[in-house]
Amino acid sequence: MRANVKESAAIRPTFRKTELSSAVGAILSVGTLAVICPSTVVAQEADPSVLEEIIVTASRREQRINEIPASITALSGQQLERMGANGLEDYFTAIPSLSLVDRGPGRNNIIIRGVTNDSSLFYGDPQTSALYFDEVPVSEGTYPDLHTFDVQRIEVLRGPQGTLYGAGSLGGAVRIITEKPDPGRLAAKLDTTVEGISGHDVGTRLNLMLNTPLIEDVLAARVVGYSHDIPGFYENVNGFRPDDDAATEKLNGGRLAVRWLPTENLTIDARAIVQSQEADGYPAEQDALPLAHLDKFQHDFGSGGKLDDDVKVYSLDAELDMDFGTLIAATSYLDRDRIFIENVNRYTYYYGYDSETQDYINPGFGPNEDIFLPVSSLVTDDHYAWSGELRLVSTIAGPLSYSVGAFYSETTTNHGVLDYTDPAGEVHLSVLDEAACTFLGDDPCEPPYDMNTVLFDDADFGDFDDTLRNISIYGEIDYALNSQWTVTAGLRAFDLHMESEDPVLEDYDEDGVSPKLGIQYDLNESNMFYALYSEGFRRGNYPGSLIRADQEQELAARLGGRLPGEYTTADQPIIDEVLLEDDNLCGAAYPNFGRQTIESDSLKNYEMGARTTLLDGRLQLNTTVYQVDWENLQVLQVIDCGSGAGFFDTANGNQGDARIRGVEIDWSLRATDRLYLNLSAGYTHSRLQEDANLFPPGNPFTLTGVFEEPLGRSGNRSPAVPELTVSLSGTYTFPVPFIGNSAYEGFLHFSYDYQGDSFTEYTQRPEERSGDYGLVDLRLGVEGDRWELSAFVKNVTDDDSRTYVDVIPLTRGNNITRVQPRTIGMNFAWSFGD
Repeated sequence: MRANVKESAAIRPTFRKTELSSAVGAILSVGTLAVICPSTVVAQEADPSVLEEIIVTASRREQRINEIPASITALSGQQLERMGANGLEDYFTAIPSLSLVDRGPGRNNIIIRGVTNDSSLFYGDPQTSALYFDEVPVSEGTYPDLHTFDVQRIEVLRGPQGTLYGAGSLGGAVRIITEKPDPGRLAAKLDTTVEGISGHDVGTRLNLMLNTPLIEDVLAARVVGYSHDIPGFYENVNGFRPDDDAATEKLNGGRLAVRWLPTENLTIDARAIVQSQEADGYPAEQDALPLAHLDKFQHDFGSGGKLDDDVKVYSLDAELDMDFGTLIAATSYLDRDRIFIENVNRYTYYYGYDSETQDYINPGFGPNEDIFLPVSSLVTDDHYAWSGELRLVSTIAGPLSYSVGAFYSETTTNHGVLDYTDPAGEVHLSVLDEAACTFLGDDPCEPPYDMNTVLFDDADFGDFDDTLRNISIYGEIDYALNSQWTVTAGLRAFDLHMESEDPVLEDYDEDGVSPKLGIQYDLNESNMFYALYSEGFRRGNYPGSLIRADQEQELAARLGGRLPGEYTTADQPIIDEVLLEDDNLCGAAYPNFGRQTIESDSLKNYEMGARTTLLDGRLQLNTTVYQVDWENLQVLQVIDCGSGAGFFDTANGNQGDARIRGVEIDWSLRATDRLYLNLSAGYTHSRLQEDANLFPPGNPFTLTGVFEEPLGRSGNRSPAVPELTVSLSGTYTFPVPFIGNSAYEGFLHFSYDYQGDSFTEYTQRPEERSGDYGLVDLRLGVEGDRWELSAFVKNVTDDDSRTYVDVIPLTRGNNITRVQPRTIGMNFAWSFGD
């Protein structure tokens, strides 16, 4: 029977070092800064007094993590269990330089090393960090909340990964590696949790796993199932739709994996993931001037807020071991359908807004009196992606190792928005719930919504498919010059093509290369230093237009074929004739902006790191210092149109550069045979290097509203990026003799996680400040040979700090998410065969 984890020949051979070099390395290592890497796990079968490294595949081949010349963190399955982690929101605090934009279930965003999406970008825009589930890329669009039960490890690569992972890995990549079927044993696992949120309902979580050989040592299946019922902790005080536990969540799903070993050299893995996530009630507190009666965790939404997020992933991998290397072929298909009610607190005076006084006025459009008008949106997002990859990884022992491959993907998205308004002010927004019922396929929907009161435009709703094709070839080599020096070089060449069924949009094409160059110095077996240069990119987007297609065609006919982006000041009279003031006012105000192409942005990353082991293997210190130069940022700016026909609009473009400097450290200590400690910290200094403003002063066209206020000024911090994060955790084990069985052991796990403050936008307004809090979690338990029983308290101090402020353009308030209140629960786990 073949082992599940192979000691690949691609792992670089070690060279003999002198006693003098070992002593010098120990002295130098004390003064090093280190990259945080809670990548070590306590040895289970080896010496329990030392730290054991784990094998990772982040570099596309198996390597010991402390031999990788890059900034990487790995959390083992056991560490995730000790944390009680079910998803990204539970473990991101343990990883330095990683932050999370918390918009609620199915709408979170990952930020690594301060390389942030403009936090106001719409869902579906290209991300800055990549997310992989095994070999499957799942981050084009938004990140699904895939459950992490029965996971072997999670790997987080910090810094651009353009060479091996391509577009979208501008800041880094997160890889979730699942446990694989074992044809040599029967195994099962049950994990169940009951937990109560302070002041709210009790929730339950049930996880199951079964591993069974179908043909001994040849064929096996592994089945995982889970069902979570998670209570909400917000309150809707709206009289039409009161709810003491708003934002409840139901997560149901499962995975089926089959492993076939037809020969000694060939492994075939097939996987299927099916998951459904539902949320009822909006997961945010409302912050609005006319709603001063609201307390923390409260909102007043006439529409309840719904989320339905269905994810299906199918993949097939084949791995062939040959004399000189391993050939891997991987293909996958992702089907994700989401529908949710968004921005349900967008209560506004329909006929104008003064951004200076932050109040609503009548600027001269529409009736002579203000009308209080609730506006909400039903958002759909359908996403289909097929990908295929062929990769060859060398396994011959020697100074040269390499990984080369080709990648192809085709992604189709359909994003739609249905806006509902009630000019009479008499009907609650429950009509959107009925619309959601219709689009979710529930039949019948009673009562049916009235198309006459719902603003529904096919073009706005998104009846057009957008398709992205990506073709890439890549290669990376490591060459050991001698027993101490190793150089790394990599390159990825890519070609992107985007097209849309929307006739307003033009095709988008881009090609280029992403290089990587590094050097590694092994002072001795316990001390390694490296320097790395790498580049990354994020794809651009279609050239868009704020002018309707028919208006654009008429202008082209009258202006000699010129299109937006080609107009001159002399064209203004004809533009005024074609574009009426109350008809698409934003496009009329600045038509030249409408055709601006959203180009890709790119960054250059410079980093140095050290990895050291001291105290006979009991202490590991890892450090990285880095600088990132980010050019041609993709940003979004809100336009105040002051028009009843479209009271605000948005414009995307490229503006500004940023520089990010940081330090990441990790100290892992086996203090005694029973006490393990880890201290992780990250400092991220991310700043604009110049003013960012898509509407600079002195443009040739008349602007309505406030356009010339910069999106961000030089020196402003990047959105949603805390400067300082700290995580201190530890596990202490102890015998439990009074139970009468010496095999029983108790354990105490504790953690303290600090998140520094951040701001939602570059402007750094005080009302958009979040973070600056520390959370304490405790878990106490006892374990036997096959079972474990534990009690836990999350957020021991019942901290209620803000985790994120979601800015809703041109409204009287924002959506605020807060730390989940103190949660107390119990967990029981039983297994055999592991």
